[in-house]
Amino acid sequence: MKNFETIKYSERFPYTWLEFKDSEMPFYLRMKTFNPFIPHDMKNSSLPGIYFNFEIISNTSKQLYVTIIAVERNLTAYHTNKKTFKTRVIEQPDYIFCEMTANVDKPYSNMGQMGIGVMSGSSSYYAGWTHLHPFYEYALRNFKLPNLDDTEGYKPDMPELPADFPKTDGRNMDHGKAITDESMINSEQGLYCAVASSIKLQSGQKSSSTFLTTWYYPNHYSELNADERIDNGETPDKLNKVGHYYENFFGNATEVASYMKDNFNTLSLNTSEFQRNFYASTVPVFILNQVNSQLNSLITNCSLSKNGAFGVNDDGGLVGASVGGPVNWLNLDVNIYGSILYTCLFPELLSSALEDMRERQHSDGSIGGLRSDWPSDYIQVVMSLFFWTNDTAYLRSYWQSIKNIIQYSLDKLDRDKDQMPEIYSHNNGCSYDNIPMHGMASYIQSQWLSAIEAAMSGAETMHDWEAAKEYKKIFEKGKKLMVDKLWTGEYFRLYNNEKGYFGINNGCLTDQLFGQWIALQSNLGSITDEDKIEKSITAVIKNNFENGYMLKNCSYPGEPFMGVMRDSVWNDQDNTSWSGVELAFASFMLYRGHYNEALQIIQTVEDRYRKNGLYWSHQEAAGHYIRDVSAWGIINGLLGLSVNQGEYYFNPVIKDSSYTLFFALPSGTFHFICNTNTIEIKVLTGKWPIRKIILPSSFKGMTKLEIKPTGKTFVLKKEKNKIFVEFEQNIVLEDGNSIVVK
Repeated sequence: MKNFETIKYSERFPYTWLEFKDSEMPFYLRMKTFNPFIPHDMKNSSLPGIYFNFEIISNTSKQLYVTIIAVERNLTAYHTNKKTFKTRVIEQPDYIFCEMTANVDKPYSNMGQMGIGVMSGSSSYYAGWTHLHPFYEYALRNFKLPNLDDTEGYKPDMPELPADFPKTDGRNMDHGKAITDESMINSEQGLYCAVASSIKLQSGQKSSSTFLTTWYYPNHYSELNADERIDNGETPDKLNKVGHYYENFFGNATEVASYMKDNFNTLSLNTSEFQRNFYASTVPVFILNQVNSQLNSLITNCSLSKNGAFGVNDDGGLVGASVGGPVNWLNLDVNIYGSILYTCLFPELLSSALEDMRERQHSDGSIGGLRSDWPSDYIQVVMSLFFWTNDTAYLRSYWQSIKNIIQYSLDKLDRDKDQMPEIYSHNNGCSYDNIPMHGMASYIQSQWLSAIEAAMSGAETMHDWEAAKEYKKIFEKGKKLMVDKLWTGEYFRLYNNEKGYFGINNGCLTDQLFGQWIALQSNLGSITDEDKIEKSITAVIKNNFENGYMLKNCSYPGEPFMGVMRDSVWNDQDNTSWSGVELAFASFMLYRGHYNEALQIIQTVEDRYRKNGLYWSHQEAAGHYIRDVSAWGIINGLLGLSVNQGEYYFNPVIKDSSYTLFFALPSGTFHFICNTNTIEIKVLTGKWPIRKIILPSSFKGMTKLEIKPTGKTFVLKKEKNKIFVEFEQNIVLEDGNSIVVK
């Protein structure tokens, strides 16, 4: 059988396109495959199904007969031979779906249904075949498949078979009994279903056919070894069955397929609308591609249980397995990098994970592991979600938890009693679990100051004036100590343990001001002097970045770019590029106005992944690492977008006179459109509750703000380096509405 000469591949999440080309092929063939992905729509973005749409255009003068066949193997209960396959065929006008399952007497996690279908006006099927010959020999001779379910073998009441078709005796049966022979290997139990779309084309005629595959596996357990425990006689009531979110809407794979068939146009439109709006940003496309390529981590790394509990594995399981399994948990020291993505696209997911952490908070105030960055991580993420949603009821439910974890840090992590948490670990003391840090460390201190600054704001919102006063003292003291102990004159050193055994380490960590990046996203103040922030950025680029190669994690004075490996560590994290850190730092630079340097970092990451053929597998401890979703910060950094309790601050780093930038908020998606004399902020989907809009004074000549379509206008006020409008009461714009600044 002939293959294609070339298959051209292209991608933009959640789409993949394949163009099939051959000099002998009398038609043009293109496939587009995707699963629905629609921000702020959890149901339709977590559907257990995929579309495959084929477009065919005839390029011959003759009448053309084309059949596209999709084949799927029944993988239900794939780990055991003690099963009998079952197939159910649903036939409707312009639609066929083959549901595949099995009879199994135990509730394995891989027990459920899967299926394959076709949405076509001329469709057919051949279900339940196991050996290639009956299927191939019929398919190669006929324009359509025989519309036959052969799962249990030929029966007298079946439709008359073609003369050249063998009368099979069943593919998963042994003289009418279920297979129970443990000596049989899985390949001997292979059962397949095929569906086809058969098309007649005249010269130049165009046609399309859509196939789909769905699945439904409700026995989702939080225990990683659940199937093994079931095999050993453990009953399901001893396991924690969490299920999948899609169970709230569907009862089997056939129902999923029916929903996807009936809603194909809407799901396609909404998915393509998001991608079209996203790529409407008028910045170099490699920037958008790099951000877009990280969105697949919401599929490959994340879990969403039936009750909406959201869990994230750092790397598809390697680390996630060690912190409580794949459900109801996420490693905060990693996920803080990408928490802004969850906040902007699916805030319910982050809220679910944080609620689970709050409920697991220990009596001493600690949460999760004993790493020194976790308390600050927790405070920063909880407060950031509050700042962006302006939900005071949410903050009230977390306020005591925040106070408790601050007190834990002061009681247990502050050994020298200066109100600053220290780190004492050669390994596993923070997210950099193989870069030794001791005493006051810039990575820990910058996050602590950011967390305390956020808590100061939260205390004021809660009218907890005693806490606000205490946290302000800690913050001011911490700013001074950070300079006194960590400032080298060029950057903030890795750590200072001058009164201890480890002394002073002048390592230049890329993430030395990581907490400042988090603070910028919510328009909080600087955690240190402005000139020191700028000098630190310059030092990181000088010491840690090689254009076209990588932005490494840490460098040390007097060493070459690829420095020595530290003693007593099991992997070299200093000389490693963590893509999530590179992209977060690029976002930080955009917020600080360093456009060209930020683009060099983004381009370096983009090129590295494409050239190595790992575009969808983000590397760190292993493939599919979640830290890389920090890339969403680039979208906000381009716009200089900061959000705090209904106040929206825009400070675009783009200096062109005309441009468009896409952005998202917890409530919807938007375009920021700048022209010579106007700025339009347009609601694309969802809604936008606003209390205050702030723009930099660099937008000279802007005097008034108009709300469309109502035409209501407001006069812009000026204050130092900004112009703004503060509404007397919150206003809410719906999709299609705009704010125009003139």
